[in-house]
Amino acid sequence: MTIPNPESWTNDPAFPDVVDDAAPERDRLVDPEEPALPGDRYLGVDAVGTTVEEQIEGESLEQKLAREVPDTIAEPRDDLPREADGLVDESGDPDVLSATDQPAGRLVEPDEGASTDDEPDLVASASLHGETDFSPEEAAMHIREA
Repeated sequence: MTIPNPESWTNDPAFPDVVDDAAPERDRLVDPEEPALPGDRYLGVDAVGTTVEEQIEGESLEQKLAREVPDTIAEPRDDLPREADGLVDESGDPDVLSATDQPAGRLVEPDEGASTDDEPDLVASASLHGETDFSPEEAAMHIREA
């Protein structure tokens, strides 16, 4: 019988010394060559449902509510313009949409894209119907008076 040599395990593919290259844990490591190590404290060992008896018995509503963490909702700020007030362009930034600007609309092909395009030139006309279903890129476009 041979006595296993622990030094030979470092070269053995059955005992890798680093995390697998395809493992998602590799992205979270500070040094990708270091293996993932367990945390400093236990997670969930004192939670309800870790034993068979607790799993069969179930968790009461009071226990479930005691574990709940309330959502933190940011308080609305009064110094920001509200949507009902319209956006106010006080900064002079040309990228800021003011309340007086008009939407630019949507460029639509004459056949509205129903058939193949045989014409080599790009031909389209502005359409303002359906103003509520703009994509984010289309909603960002607006006409500004010079």
